[in-house]
Amino acid sequence: RMICELDLPNKKQMLENFYEKWNSDPIVLDSWFGIQVSFGREAGETLQILENHPKWNLQNPNKVRALYYAFVRNPLSFHKEDGS
Repeated sequence: RMICELDLPNKKQMLENFYEKWNSDPIVLDSWFGIQVSFGREAGETLQILENHPKWNLQNPNKVRALYYAFVRNPLSFHKEDGS
């Protein structure tokens, strides 16, 4: 299996811990947004969830870049055969 297909058993908890520690730092939080959609086949679904997160803002170019740029570089999710 490819490394980007691997699922860490405690991934959700690690992301929650990171968010709790860094949610007041907008620049660091951009990394939190990006990493969640940068690998895996379900990144499209994660992207839709994160687009509704209270700390994400379509009007903020850094947030847009952090989320969408990471997603488009994810070959497993961005280039899905079904077009989703």
